[in-house]
Amino acid sequence: MPAIAWSGPPPSEAVVAALRDQRTAIDRSDTEGLPLVVAAPPTLAPEVSGGLGTVGVRVPAHDVTRALAAAAGVPLTATSANISGQPATNDPEAVLPSLGNRLDVLVDAGVTAGGAPSTIIDATGETPRLIRAGAIPWDAVLTASRRA
Repeated sequence: MPAIAWSGPPPSEAVVAALRDQRTAIDRSDTEGLPLVVAAPPTLAPEVSGGLGTVGVRVPAHDVTRALAAAAGVPLTATSANISGQPATNDPEAVLPSLGNRLDVLVDAGVTAGGAPSTIIDATGETPRLIRAGAIPWDAVLTASRRA
């Protein structure tokens, strides 16, 4: 799933509007790194949504990724560092054998903490829907969405 990453509050009014339109607000302090799938704004290049009409948005949990987004001054797009269905990795050296010839850039910030994959939430409907269980418990997401 292509994702848009930003360094703080979303810099793109189109992304903000997409989140607002979904009537889903999740408190960042509880859910940093939580991807929300939202309707892709019409101003977003179709390639970013993979033709699905949706896009994942999140504030990355990693300091280097947030710093890159802040330095760029625009949202960044990226996919996971593994092929869908393959095991996740937390080591940049392990990415090269599987994705090496498909990469334009590999940012090596060292081995990351790893752990459970991201919880992914579908925010395209009236209420949040769990797409993939992961590091942030579903109950915490529901509690945060009720507070918002």
